[in-house]
Amino acid sequence: MTPTDLHEAIREVLLVLNGEFRRRGIDASFQAGPEAPIVLGDRTQLQQVLLNLVMNSVEAMTDGGQLTIRSAAGPDRFARVSVQDTGTGTGLEQDHMDRIFEAFFSTKAGGIGMGLSICRSIVQAHGGSISAANHSPRGSTFSFTVPLAAGAAR
Repeated sequence: MTPTDLHEAIREVLLVLNGEFRRRGIDASFQAGPEAPIVLGDRTQLQQVLLNLVMNSVEAMTDGGQLTIRSAAGPDRFARVSVQDTGTGTGLEQDHMDRIFEAFFSTKAGGIGMGLSICRSIVQAHGGSISAANHSPRGSTFSFTVPLAAGAAR
């Protein structure tokens, strides 16, 4: 675990996925808070969480759409990252909300149900939490928090 600039880590993931966004007709944007949240964590694991959440959103938008990632340091000493999409429907079914982070549970036809479970494990190992919500009028938002490093946010 090392001090990690969360905004920088997010920008790196978006750069890697830029070609995928273009191929799928997705307009991706990053709304960074005024201060870069510095978290104590494993940069690669946190990027894996973001990559999984972003790719799930991309796959939910079969006809293109808008993907918005937000990140900011909160007054509660946690950094919050959210991935919001304009998926093809109204988002997650209500009866899936309680199970979405369980191992081997998937809403995808060919999914094995490990991605979100691994995301939850990584985020919890960093002292944070992860959640999902529907976004009106369509799509969903996945968010996670991780604690800021002592004296962090620059």
